[in-house]
Amino acid sequence: MAACVGIVSLELDLHAHAVAQRLRERYNIPTHVFATDDYVEAGGVQYRLGKDSYVSNYNGVDIRVADVNVVWWRRANQPQKQNDTLDSETHAFVSSEWKFALSSIWQSDFSGSWVNSPSADQKATAKTAQLTVAQKCGLSVPDTLISNSPEAVRLFLAEHPEGVVVKKIAGVAGKSLATVAVTPDLIQDEGVQLCPAVYQQKIDADVHLRVIVLGDNVVSIGIQSDVLDWRRSLHFTAYEHELDSQTRVALLSFMRHFELRMGVFDLIIDRKGGTHFLEVNPQGQFLFLEPIAKVDLIGKCAYFFAEEFRANQ
Repeated sequence: MAACVGIVSLELDLHAHAVAQRLRERYNIPTHVFATDDYVEAGGVQYRLGKDSYVSNYNGVDIRVADVNVVWWRRANQPQKQNDTLDSETHAFVSSEWKFALSSIWQSDFSGSWVNSPSADQKATAKTAQLTVAQKCGLSVPDTLISNSPEAVRLFLAEHPEGVVVKKIAGVAGKSLATVAVTPDLIQDEGVQLCPAVYQQKIDADVHLRVIVLGDNVVSIGIQSDVLDWRRSLHFTAYEHELDSQTRVALLSFMRHFELRMGVFDLIIDRKGGTHFLEVNPQGQFLFLEPIAKVDLIGKCAYFFAEEFRANQ
């Protein structure tokens, strides 16, 4: 079989299917989507010590892992879709077995270019590591507390009369939680002690940036919104934004530190023009911004993978 690109994601991930289609149509590169959440119903794997390994793609075709020379590790390690024939305990067991089987086969038998490697993704998703490295790379980072101590949270709020926001550290798959403002009267000891959260100095701003870094290519999308968490509102404008050179260099330095080939950053520009780092999601969302900002993000992403594919032939 010819060399190909593999996109490891979810059955209904539009990013995966849109980029795969563009790679096939524009660059004539065989590209397969591997739906990690659909194997219990329609997938298969085969590993034999000392022999070739196979993983079935979205269409149920067995693909030899050795034929894949670029992997987009986009939405891996996800639970299997709910199945009416399985009780919750069995479903959890089956999901875990598929998760480890798929991850093990890819990591043992794939020898091409990762975007990103599982280990790089894991390191870069650690919030504390993100903040520390961003600051070391020269990015401005809002003062941040991660804690479940009511006393520490109250002290942090007192130190920042300009305001504080609270957000999740990681969350869980399929559950979306907004970033919200928090004030002293909202602090309840029981709730704060339940688990750690991220408390961060509020930046007065109405310009947000979602920056997609693909190798050395940096695409910045500006989002104009007065809503604290602009992702929770459809009432915003978006446009291609020209990122200043200092921030661009700092982001590329951040990427090199974590050995990332792809990263989706959230930044914010304060009302005095200063740019601040908020977080990075190595496999973040960006496709929804394409029709609003009128930027060919699918094309830019496909071009990046086409270049990765050619470099590995």
